[in-house]
Amino acid sequence: MKEHDIMEAVNQSSCVIIHGETGCGKTTQVPQPTDTSGAEYLDFPPARGAAFELGVNLGNEVGFQVRHDKEIGENCAIKFMTDGILLREIQSDFLLKRYSVVIMDEVHERNSNTDILSAMLSCIIKLRKDLYEDQEQKVLLGEVIAPDSRICPLKVILMSATLCIDKQMSGKIFSAPHRPSDMRIESRQFPVTRHFQNRTCRLHGPCL
Repeated sequence: MKEHDIMEAVNQSSCVIIHGETGCGKTTQVPQPTDTSGAEYLDFPPARGAAFELGVNLGNEVGFQVRHDKEIGENCAIKFMTDGILLREIQSDFLLKRYSVVIMDEVHERNSNTDILSAMLSCIIKLRKDLYEDQEQKVLLGEVIAPDSRICPLKVILMSATLCIDKQMSGKIFSAPHRPSDMRIESRQFPVTRHFQNRTCRLHGPCL
């Protein structure tokens, strides 16, 4: 799967499910083509890998925020954060107007925070879409909208290494017409050969 395929799916759908095997690079690679004023909620260690792959310093274009630490610059385009931090931001800005893309990684590892976030994001998608359409109608009628007041549709990407997230989340929470499109990131599999000693080794001492 190429970057173009991911971007096309994100442009055509409000929510996208991406299945990818462990180690395929989805955590650090997927946010890069979607970094147009986007946000991502994740644990912060992947932020260092994403910054390294983009060739930028952590805290500039790529930043992170956890409970007691953060590195976020003025030009930050990709922000890694925990589910608790994102819930706190929703309390002060329910529509998440600062962000155009929210990526939830490893969503099969469900907890109360991720379930609440999923329900809220499904509502925010619809509200943002309605506000965007109303805004476009006003523009067509000649009304001038200040750049700071403009709002764009919210895109949500759900990522997991398992195939059960569509049953767990999409059908119940992201229902039609916002049902997610489904994508798979293929990864190369390499053969593994096991070799065994012909002799029994003692815990301390030479082999017998």
